[in-house]
Amino acid sequence: EALRMVKMSASADKVWSLRDYRSIALPAAAPRNSSAYVDFLREELHRFCRSEKKLRIWVVMSAARVDVRHIRIPVVSGSQIEKAVYWTVKKESPFDEKESVFDFEVLSEVLEQGMPKLAVMAYIAPREEVEQIKHLFFRTGIPLAGISIAPFAIQNIFRSGWISDHEKTVANLFIGTDFSRIDIISRDNLVMSRDIKAGTNSMIESLMEALNERMEKHTDPSVEKAPVSMDLARRILVRLSADSPP
Repeated sequence: EALRMVKMSASADKVWSLRDYRSIALPAAAPRNSSAYVDFLREELHRFCRSEKKLRIWVVMSAARVDVRHIRIPVVSGSQIEKAVYWTVKKESPFDEKESVFDFEVLSEVLEQGMPKLAVMAYIAPREEVEQIKHLFFRTGIPLAGISIAPFAIQNIFRSGWISDHEKTVANLFIGTDFSRIDIISRDNLVMSRDIKAGTNSMIESLMEALNERMEKHTDPSVEKAPVSMDLARRILVRLSADSPP
């Protein structure tokens, strides 16, 4: 629904700070592959960045189709790590390199049944979606430094030390329109990310059905009553938020 832009900068001692934030509604009549959308993106990015130099622009893509896996491999030399990770993931979950982008991060050395192993987070993203995003920014004439997903952004909040007073293990729940996601952060590392095939639409449908069923049971049949619609159920759900007016 919106283009959300965040500007960060790091000090000489590598401490990150938030410099600016802006949210602009997306043009409803402009599909993402249209020239109007490209012009909108270019204009808003230039307005937000102004005359900043040495900017590195990252974009967050949907995490719904990104497969994040946690594996352990034997402790091997640096040049062998990539091969070990690749074949371990390939064995557990075969993927086509032509249709996927594969990457990984070594987290730490751990003990497994008394044997040292390397804990690794690997991820597989759909190449088509990645290429579409890259092409979109290519059309704007603004170079793109990289693409990430929300669970990694949440991980960065903990790694940066911005949230320092917290338990060693934290759960973050995202509730979307059609799907939700739970992320588990342990010792500042993302150790699990799972999609849930239910979101606010599922809640709204359940709420609508329950309210209509209650009205049928407890309302005087002689009194004319209008059934609860999806729109009304949606407004009721939104009002349950602590940020909504009573």
